[in-house]
Amino acid sequence: MAAVLAAEADELVRRIAPDLALRDTSGLPIRMGWAAVLGRAAVSWMTAMLVAVLGDATNVAFRISGLSGRDG
Repeated sequence: MAAVLAAEADELVRRIAPDLALRDTSGLPIRMGWAAVLGRAAVSWMTAMLVAVLGDATNVAFRISGLSGRDG
């Protein structure tokens, strides 16, 4: 399920990115990386607008998504 969500989200970003004002440092449309991992995580609502997700699985997902966004 998470992989399907990531694939659909990736397609949406590819479709709308050229029309967004947000650009990467070279001026190209933004690219996003996606990662789905399985593991324990803690979720904390610090305020109504700020949510923190902590844990090893979260860290791994963040690192993989950064690599996948950079490498396409």
